[in-house]
Amino acid sequence: GHFSGVCLVLTKLFSLIRPDFAVFGQKDYQQLAIVRRLVRDLDLGLEVIGVPTFREPDGLAMSSRNAKLSDEMRQLAPSIRRGMLAAQAKQACGLTTVAALKHAMTEHLGDHPEVRIDYLEVVDGDSLQPVEMAGKGDVMAIAVFFGEVRLIDNLVFGSEERS
Repeated sequence: GHFSGVCLVLTKLFSLIRPDFAVFGQKDYQQLAIVRRLVRDLDLGLEVIGVPTFREPDGLAMSSRNAKLSDEMRQLAPSIRRGMLAAQAKQACGLTTVAALKHAMTEHLGDHPEVRIDYLEVVDGDSLQPVEMAGKGDVMAIAVFFGEVRLIDNLVFGSEERS
C-alpha cells in the first residue's frame, strides 16, 4: 500500500508540474526503482536521477533515525556498511553466489542480541526480483534493527561507491 500511494502522489505531482527531472536518494533503493519504473511505464517525460546515499564519516547512512540509537547501538550500526563493502569486495573478486555474499555481509554484524536483521536480499537493480548470482547493477538491500531502531541501506554491485 505504501508504494501505491507514493506512485499516485508522484503521478499527480509530475503531471501538474511537468518537471524535466526529479532527484531521489539511493538510500531507499526500492523507492528509487519504483519511481523510475513509474516514469518509464507512464511515459511521463522526465529523467529520474538517483543520487548516492549521504553518509556519516564512519560510513553509516545518514538518517534522522540515527539520533534515536543508544550510544552502544550507534557504535555497532556502521557494521552495516562494513559488511556491504566486504560483500562488494568478494563479488568483485568473482564470488557471486548470493548465499556467500550474504554471509560476508552478516559476519560484520556480529551476534549482539539487540541487532537483528529484518531483511537482507540481493535483487536485480531494475526489477527488484531476487537473483541467485550477483552481477553488475544488482543491489544488496538490508534493513537491520539496532535495539528498537530500524535502519536501511543498500549497495549496488559494480558501482564506484567504495567508502
